Amino acid sequence: MPQASAVISAEVVLKSGSGRSLTTPGAEINSATVKDYFAVPETVAKAKRELESLGFRVSESGVTLTIVGEPGRFERVFGLRLRQEKHPQTGQTIVQPEGNVTIPPSLKDAVETVVFPEPPQFFA
Repeated sequence: MPQASAVISAEVVLKSGSGRSLTTPGAEINSATVKDYFAVPETVAKAKRELESLGFRVSESGVTLTIVGEPGRFERVFGLRLRQEKHPQTGQTIVQPEGNVTIPPSLKDAVETVVFPEPPQFFA
């Protein structure tokens, strides 16, 4: 079993001001529609404040927030188990949730979901 990372990151998908969702299959996101997927500033501020109070480091990254913390914190806050594996070619840690993300009540009006994207692969 690979050694677990001390900290991991995830992307927090915020509820948009327009009601459109980044997670809708087939959502058409381009330069003309991207503004429809942004959260209003109050939503961003509330989500950031609440996530920080739950012990995460938070940074704004466009239409999402990036959160960083210990794997156990993610498991406790979002009610899931995390499995970590090393990517066979890059050696980077891949985090895969087991179970569904449960958004805490304090974040339900600001956060749609939390996702754990795979790290990018760079080619020379």
